[in-house]
Amino acid sequence: TDGSAYAGASSALRIGSEYGACTYIRFYYCGLTHGGYPMQLDGSKDSNAGITDVEVVGCRWHAGDWAYGPTDFITVSGVTWTDNAYSDGTVIPSP
Repeated sequence: TDGSAYAGASSALRIGSEYGACTYIRFYYCGLTHGGYPMQLDGSKDSNAGITDVEVVGCRWHAGDWAYGPTDFITVSGVTWTDNAYSDGTVIPSP
């Protein structure tokens, strides 16, 4: 699909700093599809508290099933990004 049906939908997986900073976030071997961005980490809330120390390993995104892109990382630092790809095997670069 072109993802337009999901433009108003929330992310399949979302972490936000609405209640303060987030740290030590781990995602291992998950499957993601749908939403505006299937994986969104937004550390810009609560005075830019931030999100740090994130590890994403071996996750797979179903290609094209989103409105804007596979990830949206805002005010995120310390990201380890290993072996993440679309379901067809195409590698997704680190955000």
